[in-house]
Amino acid sequence: MIQKAEQTGVYDHLAVDDVCSHLNRCPRRFDLLVAGDVLIYMGDLDGVFKSVKSCCKPGDVFVFSVEERGTSGYVLRTTARFAHSRRYVLSCIEKFGMTILRRPSVRIRREKQGWARARLYMVTQ
Repeated sequence: MIQKAEQTGVYDHLAVDDVCSHLNRCPRRFDLLVAGDVLIYMGDLDGVFKSVKSCCKPGDVFVFSVEERGTSGYVLRTTARFAHSRRYVLSCIEKFGMTILRRPSVRIRREKQGWARARLYMVTQ
């Protein structure tokens, strides 16, 4: 995937790394961070929010999607993807002093039984 992305000439920088490690080491600051269909591969999101907070300044925007589940916590599904409850995501946003700009429901991907339920969050600090 990285080789194909490099061939497009669209990206200023590409990295193969753990998201949190990369953000924690990165000397750059970002106005906008987008994690579309990324957090579904992580259960506990504290590290991600902490890393995002470390590389952004007030007013910067973090956009991410999560598959939704019941009323609390997160769970690893048989699809090998995590689903996070709205309450859990809101607690992470609050814990790291972020504010929700928008949080629409979205169709994230087709699966055998239909569309996966997901939510797109746009937050700022």
